[in-house]
Amino acid sequence: MRFQEFSKFIIRPHLFENKQQYQQIMDTMVNGGVIRQEGASNLLKEIKSLLKRADRIIWWLRWWRIDATGGIIRSDIAEVKDDTTKTEEEKNQEIARLKDLYKKITKKDYDYYEKNTSILRNFNDFFNEERLEHWSAMFEQSPQVNQVEWEANLPPNELQIKLIEAEQEWRKKQEQEIEPEPDDQIIIDYGKYAWVKLDKEYCDLEGRAMGHCGNTASPKAGDRLLSFRTKIDGGRQRPHLTFILDKNGFLGEMKGRGNDKPSEKYHPYIVDLLQKDFVKGIKGGGYMPENNFDLSDLDDSTREQLIDAKPALGGISELYEKEGLTDDVLNLFESQLDGSDLDYEEVVKNVQDPYIIVEKFDNLDEIIDTFSVDRTVSDLKDAVSEDGDFIENISAMVDGTIGEGGYAKDLYDKLDKSFQKKIEKFAKETAGEADINNFEDMVEESDGVYNLFRDSIFIGIVSATIEKAQKHLDDWLAAANFLKSEDSGEYQLELPISLILDYMAGTPDYYNNISDIDDWGSILYAISGIDESTIDIENVYAYNEETAKQKIQSDLNELFGEEN
Repeated sequence: MRFQEFSKFIIRPHLFENKQQYQQIMDTMVNGGVIRQEGASNLLKEIKSLLKRADRIIWWLRWWRIDATGGIIRSDIAEVKDDTTKTEEEKNQEIARLKDLYKKITKKDYDYYEKNTSILRNFNDFFNEERLEHWSAMFEQSPQVNQVEWEANLPPNELQIKLIEAEQEWRKKQEQEIEPEPDDQIIIDYGKYAWVKLDKEYCDLEGRAMGHCGNTASPKAGDRLLSFRTKIDGGRQRPHLTFILDKNGFLGEMKGRGNDKPSEKYHPYIVDLLQKDFVKGIKGGGYMPENNFDLSDLDDSTREQLIDAKPALGGISELYEKEGLTDDVLNLFESQLDGSDLDYEEVVKNVQDPYIIVEKFDNLDEIIDTFSVDRTVSDLKDAVSEDGDFIENISAMVDGTIGEGGYAKDLYDKLDKSFQKKIEKFAKETAGEADINNFEDMVEESDGVYNLFRDSIFIGIVSATIEKAQKHLDDWLAAANFLKSEDSGEYQLELPISLILDYMAGTPDYYNNISDIDDWGSILYAISGIDESTIDIENVYAYNEETAKQKIQSDLNELFGEEN
């Protein structure tokens, strides 16, 4: 930026970072239960890195608070209205409390949220993370965009107009002719025109000349820019198209000037590029993906010829159906994944059954909290960790196993004579009137004998039930594609790539490319067993007589020693 342009700035106090104000906004939402502390910290960190300036950050946080809090309160009010256990007066009181909570958090009446849905929709559409990445790049490149003040009370639609007008003004001022750099390589030469490969992941010069970010917003390792240019007298060049070729040879963003869709007059040159061996296919994605060049922009005949010669141009589903899980398919999968909005940890390709690590979890509770799992799974987890009603249920269950026909008599009969004599001795000491020749009489008359068998059977049931619950839980985790690390104890969600592609191939109207997947949830439940549990929790309870036998023998030895 030139000095004269910088000199136009008027420094105002509100342009500097105000950490205390950021924290106040986030704290009200954390305290109100709208967002967890960790999520609030991560969000604030992300927004600060994108917006860079206090007035922008505060403006965005305030509008996000209005919208996000409203969504939570609206859902809670709907639940109250549907609650058949409450009277109308109780419902009205609860709804009034929720509306008061909204005002306490946002400093706005709840009616404000309900009456401004169109404004909030504009906020979500134009100030989401993807759009903020674009503006973040523009702040660095465009003095006009950078100078727009994000006034506290400015509605999103009015700020949107200001930003668009500023960007348009910047575009008009950009020099559209650029000087080629030494490492630029002409890959297709038409004389007056040429496709030029830039040996870099992003290019400010290309971005300024074309009125877009030049891939500065989200460059990936190995990206290269392909620029279609007119040769100008004097050695300069005027770009018309900018395509991004990734490290695997797949085209991502494919835009014209100002991120517009490439004009039809450039289609013959684009077709030439697509036919080159170094172009393996198309992954799409990026900023305003709807404006990328698409094969559907071509006539049917040309499109079919291209796909016949290079199936990867038709999308990953079509390529997978023709070739199976080949290296080309895996490379396209990884490239499309990189160009999408889907979060993931790692793609593991060099194994017999390649898979993607979608997410990692510190413990089982995180999995259960993240996914809407079957209640049975939660109950199994409680059993394994001895939480919830697990111990109480078993404790109540044991009392029914002491009397006639229960576990206690069988356990007694399987003890050696020496241990039976110790029980008889214990019965005499604790209940002299007990008939030692009658087992039922001994446990009925002697609390000591009763508790001896009760404790042992309790341990037998607990240990056997935990073992059985753990087996069911392990089976569910395996069916749901969760793998536990023996070293760290962490879980990671691993989805076989073949499962994902099989599902996509079976639903071609919805999923032809990875970019068609809005979020993992849209396919996760269809391709994994995460929401499937056919276990009857009542049948998880089990009994290990050998464990109970060892327990009672140990207790008797403590009471009377180990002599026969």
